[in-house]
Amino acid sequence: MTPIQALYYFVEARPTRTGPPNVGIGAILLIVAAAVFIAWVAWLWIAARPSSGGEETALNLQPYLSDDELETTKLNRVLRAAMVAAAVLALVLPIYYVNESGRQISAAEALQDRNVDEGERWFNEFSCANCHADLGVGGGAPFVEARSGLGVSWGAPSLNDIFYRFNDLEIQNIINHGRQGTPMPANGIPGGGAMTWQEVEQVMAYIKSFEITQGDVLRKIEPAVQAALNRMATGDEALATLILEQQALIDDIAEAPSRFAPISDFPERLSAVLGGDGTCTNASAALVDRACGSPGTDTDRDGITDKAEALFNDMSKVAFEQLQTRTVNSQGEIVFVESPQLSIILDPTNAYSTTAASGSPIKDIDAVDSFLTVFGARHVNLQVTAERNEAFEATALASMEYLVQAASDRQWFVDFGQVAADTGLSADEAERAVGLYNAFCARCHTGGYSAGVGYEQKPGSGAWGPSLLGGKANQQFLRLEDHVKLILKGTDAGQSYGVNGLGTGRMPGFGKMLTQRDIELIAIYERSM
Repeated sequence: MTPIQALYYFVEARPTRTGPPNVGIGAILLIVAAAVFIAWVAWLWIAARPSSGGEETALNLQPYLSDDELETTKLNRVLRAAMVAAAVLALVLPIYYVNESGRQISAAEALQDRNVDEGERWFNEFSCANCHADLGVGGGAPFVEARSGLGVSWGAPSLNDIFYRFNDLEIQNIINHGRQGTPMPANGIPGGGAMTWQEVEQVMAYIKSFEITQGDVLRKIEPAVQAALNRMATGDEALATLILEQQALIDDIAEAPSRFAPISDFPERLSAVLGGDGTCTNASAALVDRACGSPGTDTDRDGITDKAEALFNDMSKVAFEQLQTRTVNSQGEIVFVESPQLSIILDPTNAYSTTAASGSPIKDIDAVDSFLTVFGARHVNLQVTAERNEAFEATALASMEYLVQAASDRQWFVDFGQVAADTGLSADEAERAVGLYNAFCARCHTGGYSAGVGYEQKPGSGAWGPSLLGGKANQQFLRLEDHVKLILKGTDAGQSYGVNGLGTGRMPGFGKMLTQRDIELIAIYERSM
């Protein structure tokens, strides 16, 4: 069957009474093939026709320019263009050169400003200021001291002078890996934290931006030494206060079960009073996450019904008595802590029954809201203490034993006369040597020093840094000059020091912060331990 016949049969195909049309897929394919064949033949025919215009001679077959034209017109044109280009470059390059250094400086400053801004953001988001304070002046961090089990404020060092002690790589390592055994966490990804390399660099740029001058660093020496000596002189009083505070805690723990019993159901009762039918308003019910079905009478329109105020007053009196906690006042006496938020008596005829410390009136609905917040936290704490009373009491008593023993041992105390005798220094120099050591070295080389005087171990006992007791400094440094050199420069990771020491980069250098004589005094004192 030819293509034409196939087309005819396809067009004329009609369904029969007994089956489908008498055309198949093969006929369709033949039609398509015929159309393609016709189109291909047509293209060949068109392509074979001669062009109406003459073909242009290929470039490689054309005769090239003559030597006369090349050496005159063509060459002159090229030379003129080259001269113009040279003149432009001669003008542009000096202008570019003059402005380029300023442009690069501006770009570097813009990048630095951006890094500082981003660094401030990360400094705050990672809570660095909570411990090191704003602008890195130094502060304290809440921490549980391991030996006593007591919560302390761990001294956090200043950061506004850190670049005088450590190099960039060492600071980066501290941020990345933290300080194990201290409140300083690992913030960088290499140490298991969340800061990227770029964020660490930006935090360092921010810290660098509030760095103080070297003159200010030197002016900090005397106050730091005096503070260290005063801490030592008032150690007995500080321990006595810690012992009193611990006794106050023990008394609170002992009374927790009896104090909790009268208020155990107060959360449910308060919810019923403020959100129940007949005693609620929409405002009071919202305080306890309920909907007010049947509001009561609210004479003063303060958001608390008259009946609810009367019931609330009865409960607030009991809550105030049972939720008191003890503390130590400035006279060294154990007293109960006043909690104004719990001492609330509402007046059904006055929408502002209480006043703030500043003297400004407080709306009753706001006073109740504040009461519920404080009450909720205190109630939970008292409940946990009551339910686990024996465990809390045992821990508190063990901590008390630690403090009593610390008061007896007085490990923070240093006999300046004995130091003078051991070192050959004068009495004043011996006292200064101890003050310098405590101010700048004890953080790492005396256990518990950062936790406070009550937790301090023997000077030189070792903590983040190695122990110095038993003449270890003399064994590592045969000469005083070598010991002084270490304190001046610190250690570099992988670099040897002394007889057989290998640096880790954790020992800071104090050559930019302390005078030569002060460093010598520290070394002499450490060699006497």
